[in-house]
Amino acid sequence: MSGGKTLAGDIVRLTIEGLGGLGDGIGRHHGIPVYIPLAAPGDVADVLIGGSRGDGVAGRLMTLVRAGETRRPPPCPYFGACGGCAVQHLAPEVYSRWKEGLVGAALARHDFAAEIRPMQAPAPGDPAAQRRRAVFAAERGDGAVAVGFNARATRKIVPIGRCLLLTPALNRLIGLLPELMGAFLADNERGQAAVTDLAGSVDILIVGPRPPGRAARERIAAVAQAHRIARVSWRGVKHENAAPDAIVQREPCRVSFAGATVDFPPGGFLQPSAWGEATLQRLVTEGMGKAARVADLFAGIGTLAFALAGAWGREARWKLAAFERDPALADALRQAANRAGLSGKLSVETRDLDRRPLLSEEIAAFDAVVLDPPRTGAKAQAEILARAEGPSRVVMVSCNPATFARDARILGGGGWTLEYVTPVDQFLHSAHLELVAVFARAKLPRRGR
Repeated sequence: MSGGKTLAGDIVRLTIEGLGGLGDGIGRHHGIPVYIPLAAPGDVADVLIGGSRGDGVAGRLMTLVRAGETRRPPPCPYFGACGGCAVQHLAPEVYSRWKEGLVGAALARHDFAAEIRPMQAPAPGDPAAQRRRAVFAAERGDGAVAVGFNARATRKIVPIGRCLLLTPALNRLIGLLPELMGAFLADNERGQAAVTDLAGSVDILIVGPRPPGRAARERIAAVAQAHRIARVSWRGVKHENAAPDAIVQREPCRVSFAGATVDFPPGGFLQPSAWGEATLQRLVTEGMGKAARVADLFAGIGTLAFALAGAWGREARWKLAAFERDPALADALRQAANRAGLSGKLSVETRDLDRRPLLSEEIAAFDAVVLDPPRTGAKAQAEILARAEGPSRVVMVSCNPATFARDARILGGGGWTLEYVTPVDQFLHSAHLELVAVFARAKLPRRGR
């Protein structure tokens, strides 16, 4: 302390008063918020003051002087070192209340409010809620390869032997990844392994500095054969939008939605858990109401499109137009729709909606719109949708309450009413939160009529 001010490097004793948006405990020193990872409300702790952070300063928990009543022992031995989870140390009711409040807090920052329905959360121990995809970091040093998750806000890798959140198939894979990544990395090189459990068939996309040579490919094929890995592909670190190079494929990689079978592209997007997927599909279908002409924006491989098609049935008079930026995902959706006999009802267009959003005259053809954008949100599309004629219903899925609140405010400025938001806790023990929001407005008359 110096002159009554908090300085970086000081150690101060604080009582934790609440939780921030990232799950950090919040204490106050001379009225300045101090954000402290791994702290729980009610804790009394000696805290090392760091640099500026948002409207306050960062803090590091040095000594837990007295544990608060909201603190619980974390179930994972890697918690605290591994950056994958932020809030395993909270009592369940405190965790649920904090996480459910993230949506309202994000909306309030945009002077917006809505009915927030009770958060959907899986039953404890539900195997359908296990994470079926993950991205592991890897680095070779001194001849050995370390594989695990990054420590919080650093590039330091925390090697793990097992993750409590992953499916058994992905946990079995952890011990094999150092050998597999060793075929891609030289000393002091880093890479990533994006792994997806497709109901027991494991797809692996390696992102690395250079493609494997012939000998390395043979090693990779041998590992895949010995351990029944369905497919291993590679993509360069600096070529995010390039098509992956298939190294070995032992068996088809497929996923099903409402009876439609989709060929899963290497490293493709899938909802993190089967429970989360089913929950989002149900909430979106309920939110659609009686709409029969729907635009599915940011459609991916058809997670929501096929769920809607299944709910409507083959005999009903409906049309769905799906739009997806990634050519591989759009092609997989298109082919699956054709195989399912939906080619006359479900159309697919490859289109980057950030750069080329649907125009007002295109939107006018639909009764309702579904949006499931990435974490960056759908600002460009929301701005057009806010003033477009035609649809009377919008259902938005978001994995980022902050960008959702921004886009919701844009829609609200165009006359849309946010009827309700349902939080979905698909990312357990983290600050990430999924949600489904339903907007409505009176159908605007088309100009000139």
